[in-house]
Amino acid sequence: MSHRRDPEGRTNTRAGLLLSLALCALSLGAGCVSPATTLQTARPADPGQVTGTLGGSVPVHRAFVDGTIDLLRTSADRLGNADTEPLDAEETHDLVSGSLAALLFQPTLVTELSVRVGLVEDLDAGVRLTGSNLKLDAKYAFVRSERWDVALSAGYVYHTGVGPSAVEVIYEVFETLALADYARHDLDVALIASTSPRQALSFYAAARYVLAYPDVQLRLPAGATLAGLTDYGTTEPLHIFGPTGGLRLGSEDVALLLELGVMYSLYEPPPVLDIPVDLGGLVVTPAVGLDARF
Repeated sequence: MSHRRDPEGRTNTRAGLLLSLALCALSLGAGCVSPATTLQTARPADPGQVTGTLGGSVPVHRAFVDGTIDLLRTSADRLGNADTEPLDAEETHDLVSGSLAALLFQPTLVTELSVRVGLVEDLDAGVRLTGSNLKLDAKYAFVRSERWDVALSAGYVYHTGVGPSAVEVIYEVFETLALADYARHDLDVALIASTSPRQALSFYAAARYVLAYPDVQLRLPAGATLAGLTDYGTTEPLHIFGPTGGLRLGSEDVALLLELGVMYSLYEPPPVLDIPVDLGGLVVTPAVGLDARF
């Protein structure tokens, strides 16, 4: 007896699995950081085809390797006694710069769900939900061959707010330090190349650039600093650029994605009491994803 394959049944199974995993993962939340991941090859979805990717990553910024968490812990303790022992200029600088690092580069699990739809030949569009931000983008492949694909991707990211953090001391700081306003918009472009030496294996690499416009306004308690500083704000742009690379392992319908990104950030907000603030540095992002095509 012969058995016929059921494409519609397999599609429904893949969709149900991806949706279940997505609801579970997104319930964990994510910080306000932008996803520094690619998690896709250069080949766009075929016209009318729908693809879905569920991913998770942990971006680690240089600031949180160089003692920012300890500074935040010290700042939280000092804020508790600021009514009797106001912060000096250096302590105020550490508080503000550490708070900015926490808002923009906090170490946390970033879960993401993206859906892409093929529009025409060599062009697709996608939407990506990552905790507290939403990304819309398009990808066009200008090189297509049996082995190599090269595409250009461009997108816009809107941040809806500040998500949860994996660093508990951040909550202690913001119990006293008020976040008066927070908004952020990103422009994200990437040049992606991929190759498939075997049917079940693809390698991809991307050169990415993110231009972010964060608007952060902090409010310190009255009398907390010797200099009388009560407000600090910045709208300086944030630049993030560098390579990501990974592999897609599996069938054409369902595959595992493994990726590593090593990018660099440039960010110099206004000085705090004439002390410069420099939050630039490496951002290393390991990521894993599940890709399905319907």
